[in-house]
Amino acid sequence: MKNTLRLGFLALLMAGQACAADIHGAGSSFAAPLYEAWIFGSHNSERIEYQPVGSGEGIRRIAAKQVDFGASDAPLTVNEQESKGLVQFPAAVAALVPVVNLPGVYAGELKLSGEVLVGIYNGQIGKWSDSRIAELNPGMKLPSTSITVLHRDDESGSTYVFTDYLSKVSEAWGSKVGQGLTVKWPEGAGVKGGKGMVDAVKAKQGAIGYVEYAVAVNNHLTYTQMKNKDGVNVRPLPENVLAAIPGGQWNAERGFAGATLTNSAGPKSWPITSATFLLLPRVTNSPSNTQHVMRFADWGYRHGEIVAAGNGFISLPKSVVEQVHVQWQSIHDALGLPVYSR
Repeated sequence: MKNTLRLGFLALLMAGQACAADIHGAGSSFAAPLYEAWIFGSHNSERIEYQPVGSGEGIRRIAAKQVDFGASDAPLTVNEQESKGLVQFPAAVAALVPVVNLPGVYAGELKLSGEVLVGIYNGQIGKWSDSRIAELNPGMKLPSTSITVLHRDDESGSTYVFTDYLSKVSEAWGSKVGQGLTVKWPEGAGVKGGKGMVDAVKAKQGAIGYVEYAVAVNNHLTYTQMKNKDGVNVRPLPENVLAAIPGGQWNAERGFAGATLTNSAGPKSWPITSATFLLLPRVTNSPSNTQHVMRFADWGYRHGEIVAAGNGFISLPKSVVEQVHVQWQSIHDALGLPVYSR
């Protein structure tokens, strides 16, 4: 009887080991809800593991071939893709939103502009009752609370998107601070990771930070309206994120390096919209794993309207997905044989 129990336990242990994930991805915390939904929906929960360690770390791991795929919200340049031996393609589109901790102010109620955000993040606007904020919100009783400015201090795709937007609406910000996974912030306190941002905003009355829209909703954070490039106050609704998509340069021949969507024109366009990207090695040492990642991404493209929308993301246009499929043909194994097959 004891031997039977031992054998049974050993069988269960071996079965558990056999089910351990053998495909690993890492990167964007912004896109983590999307990839987790894709993994679950495509019945890959026992096969694929995704770690939301931040875009910068995700890029490093895939370039070093420590994972099977990386994920970043900051598109690599053509030169970066070539030097790192990577193929980059978009997965979906979503809204980054400013979030505030102001008691009595509800989600989508407070109106901000790009110029005001720059003023807050460079330290020129230090009180919520500042006349420049009040001018955007006539009739709203704004507290005289000091503004606690929060930013990510890790290499973050969300920071890239946020600073890309600030650089587009302010030449001074673009020349003095610029854009990147991390920048030398002129003002504020740094927090680590998306969860760190959520916790910090919740903990401090008067705080402002930035997170992905679904993260704000799921964590009951107060997101703002934004005045877009056309001067219209908009909320980060799906139709407004969708309206920003034509503003990107969707060019697979350049590895989608120009597919930035911040400050896109259009009366409905949400101004801090971003694509999020997957990264694969151009020459793979694990062809079967790379092929499985492609099938996993294909599942996300085909079922994206159902899965993506529920997590705050917008599916890519069919024309962009078709470009991705053509681009995948450039990925091959060590013998030069193509990995992708329809």
